[in-house]
Amino acid sequence: MPAASFDAIVTSPPYNIGIKYRNYRDVKPEELYLNWLREWATDAKRVLKPNGSFFLNIAGSHTMPWMPFEAVSRLRSLFVLQNTFHWIKAISLDEEKSYGHFKPVNS
Repeated sequence: MPAASFDAIVTSPPYNIGIKYRNYRDVKPEELYLNWLREWATDAKRVLKPNGSFFLNIAGSHTMPWMPFEAVSRLRSLFVLQNTFHWIKAISLDEEKSYGHFKPVNS
């Protein structure tokens, strides 16, 4: 794709929480996952216009609650963080119980 050709990029990459995809293994060591995010985000930045917008939908889980913050930190030199939206899908009361769901619900 040509550089600086998109006004906006909206993406929801795999969350690294064990979802069964056809061609992608969604369970990687955290460092490998964050490196993978950085790799494709670098290419996304290349095709984004200088005044373009990048929207990233990413999630953590009760076992990796800091993952979204780690991801944003990794992408800090590529993008300017302007807004953060939190979608609370579950409430964890302790390590043994959580209510709600973390994985997408089939509809």
